[in-house]
Amino acid sequence: MRARPLPTWLIGALDLLVAAAIPFLVLGALCASAWLDAHGRGWPGDLLALVLGLAGFCGGFFSLMLYMRFDWMPEFFFAGAVSFLLLGSASAIADRITEETLLDRGVEVTCALLAVESRTITTTTHHADGTTSTSTRTVYDHTLDCPPGGPAEMTLGHSAGPEGEPAEITYDPRGRLDPLPSDSLQAGPPSPLPWWLLSAAAALRVGHVAVFLAVYRRY
Repeated sequence: MRARPLPTWLIGALDLLVAAAIPFLVLGALCASAWLDAHGRGWPGDLLALVLGLAGFCGGFFSLMLYMRFDWMPEFFFAGAVSFLLLGSASAIADRITEETLLDRGVEVTCALLAVESRTITTTTHHADGTTSTSTRTVYDHTLDCPPGGPAEMTLGHSAGPEGEPAEITYDPRGRLDPLPSDSLQAGPPSPLPWWLLSAAAALRVGHVAVFLAVYRRY
């Protein structure tokens, strides 16, 4: 006896539910990866962090491809917007995890800035439509003279101060996290920005699937 097919409206509702859930699953995987990077112990945790990170990035990208018609160019801009919002949210939460971990177990020392050198990093992104875009950012490599056990170098998106001057640095005694200037670590409630970005990504994702189902009528 053949099973009765599901009603079209139910399949559409399930599609919308999955579309709404995927951004939260992607963000959860990326944030779990960041937490394991900060708190993991040994190679099992490091391997799981890598797997979760890859799952988050791949899930975020390939799930967008399920409802795309490659002959409609605006969809590529939509996919880029959703990816940007998800990665922005994940990056903000990962930074918060790093800050809270350093506030919890970090060691604060006074170091001398022996040298501060800037360099430019160029990133080329290949898009699904065959086009590429290039972005650049400047980072600052700091050579440090810290008390025994402290870091020897630190890389930031800005200069921590002039060469030869002292700087208060907080580092991770377990060596899992990069050191940061102590004044950049601020205790307090987390910013709501990551959740706004996530909500916007989920809304765009659901809206896109709804339009796809209404216009192209998959079923």
